[in-house]
Amino acid sequence: MQALKRVAQPDDIGGVLAFLASDDARWNTGDTRPSRWRLEALKPFMRGTMESPEISYLYTIALLGISFMGFAAIVMLLREALGGHLGPFDVLFARVYMEGALIVSMGAMLPPLLMFWALSTGAVWRLCSGLVGVALLGIALSYPARRRATTGKSTPRYVRVNTTIVLLISLTLLIDATGLLHERSGPAFLAALTAFLTFSLVGWLQALSIILVPVAKLK
Repeated sequence: MQALKRVAQPDDIGGVLAFLASDDARWNTGDTRPSRWRLEALKPFMRGTMESPEISYLYTIALLGISFMGFAAIVMLLREALGGHLGPFDVLFARVYMEGALIVSMGAMLPPLLMFWALSTGAVWRLCSGLVGVALLGIALSYPARRRATTGKSTPRYVRVNTTIVLLISLTLLIDATGLLHERSGPAFLAALTAFLTFSLVGWLQALSIILVPVAKLK
């Protein structure tokens, strides 16, 4: 950060780099030009061995999301192997959690993908926040109706609490997508994605007692 109160972007220094690499700079030989440019300006173009902490963290979240999706599928197969019948609600339950895991995994893969298009770092985080925020908003708004259509019962209080939490996470992402958080867009996106993944994992672990224990008792 310097007098402009923002992190440098590739476009801010691209012209100077192009000049130094051109024949117009042939008179510049062996001199030193001090600079306060930040390495963050070149992050979208960094390849190979150098990897930013944000990208490493996103890879970890994507791996956890994919693993969670596979684990959810295995648990449902285990329930059926133990003699438990998979009813319409069981299928909906597993599908919603898998949808959430897919959103987390794809959301974590989006920033590295968009950086290949040479977008500014801020634009990448805002676009990812908007896409993931809309997807989570769709799950939060549609799940109560999908549940009622499957079970024929009114929405329990704990379901309303859970959907409210997902709504808050999605609204945080949508606010981030507007650019109001400025240089904190990246940390906000990572925090929201982590919060949703953690919430989903905790909810699934709590639901295991409902999914597996009754089936075990029948054995």
